[in-house]
Amino acid sequence: MVTGIVSAETPWDTGNVNIVLGQKSLNRNDWKPVGHQFEVGFEGDYRQINWPVNIVVGFTQSRDTGTATIHGKVDVTGSTMEYLIGIKKIWDNSQDIHPFISGGASMITAKFAVMHLGKTESDNDTVPGYWIGTGAYWTVSKTVNIGAEIKYSSARVTLFGERGDAGGAHYGVIMGYHY
Repeated sequence: MVTGIVSAETPWDTGNVNIVLGQKSLNRNDWKPVGHQFEVGFEGDYRQINWPVNIVVGFTQSRDTGTATIHGKVDVTGSTMEYLIGIKKIWDNSQDIHPFISGGASMITAKFAVMHLGKTESDNDTVPGYWIGTGAYWTVSKTVNIGAEIKYSSARVTLFGERGDAGGAHYGVIMGYHY
């Protein structure tokens, strides 16, 4: 090994594997009464030490149930799934606090189901979209991430013949592992 150029302690890559728990707020007019959905997600990112940004992939799923008045009272379920790929710029100016911005492409599936008198009618659509986000996490004991993030996503779907946005504002708490 050449002394002074590379040491045994030089990191060659870094990344994070995180779970995100939070809420997705969809357009109220498109998703009433299920526009505020509980959301759970997974996100992983990776960067070789000489890259300026991390490559990020992720998945989120959200769901809510409610009651609407459509020719009488009906039970309604709304849900979305988002597959994300993109880049994430993480600032490592501090050993523990890491702010970031991220964004990229998504594939969003939306489903809306209406149940009335024991019969369920549902419709779903899958379309490409985009997402952007920001947040920060604190790395505890060099390996445990705790933080928060805000994202926005957008994708135009057609459900029951009506156009609407299956994206929305995402608010979440980050918990995970840093390597």
